[in-house]
Amino acid sequence: MSGVLDNAELTYGEAMLIHFVPVIAFLEPKAGEIFWDLGCGAGRPLAIAAANFPQLGVCRGVELLEDLASHASQVATNLTTKCGENNLAVA
Repeated sequence: MSGVLDNAELTYGEAMLIHFVPVIAFLEPKAGEIFWDLGCGAGRPLAIAAANFPQLGVCRGVELLEDLASHASQVATNLTTKCGENNLAVA
């Protein structure tokens, strides 16, 4: 990945569980709604949203940097396989 995941310039604004969950909860997500993350990076916000708000219809991420998109897609696959989360998608 040639250091893409370690580059601080590309992880600016990365979500932290302790701060991100209350923000999403404040929005009161309803059943079937879609959580979009434009510029999803490595997929952390998607994983947090999917794991903590299962009522969401789907959590979708869009990332233009190929290495980060690939990593986010792998995160989604791992969560689906290990935790049964089936509402994640990365493009």
